[in-house]
Amino acid sequence: MDWIKVHPEYNLFIKLHPVEKGDYVRNTVKDIKNVQVLDKKTTIKEALKEVSMVIIPWSAASVEAALVRRPSVVVNHKPYDKESDDYVVSDKFLYLEDFFPKRATNSTELHDRIQNISNNYDHYLKKCDEFVAYHLAKTTDSTEYIAEIIDKIYNNNDKNIPVTEVSGSGFC
Repeated sequence: MDWIKVHPEYNLFIKLHPVEKGDYVRNTVKDIKNVQVLDKKTTIKEALKEVSMVIIPWSAASVEAALVRRPSVVVNHKPYDKESDDYVVSDKFLYLEDFFPKRATNSTELHDRIQNISNNYDHYLKKCDEFVAYHLAKTTDSTEYIAEIIDKIYNNNDKNIPVTEVSGSGFC
């Protein structure tokens, strides 16, 4: 919140996570004039209509933002490490940093990233389109794709199906 306090030229709208109570957030920002915590009933679609970009720590909501051409400013106090098993640190799940500016780890970097997107907005609108295409590549033919996978499994011809092994506590 330090950054927004010294940048009254910006307005910050906070969309709480659907399961978040929000008391801490509301208390933290109650005296900051250019910050508004959106009503819990506000959908992400409604929230995105009001903004030109999103500030996001890591979330699939970045895909929703990109669908309506809202570039993402990634914030994360952990430094990027592509070798990490922690997908938030390595960005191996969403690959936000392959499409949008590298993560901001402090207020100065946050301002730099916001300025970068603002100054190169058309470029980042194209990046939104690329990000969406990357993540939703199978959406137009998903039924056919799922049927092909089931057919390959059923006919014992599943050698070329991409598989991700998952292990750890909570898995069978």
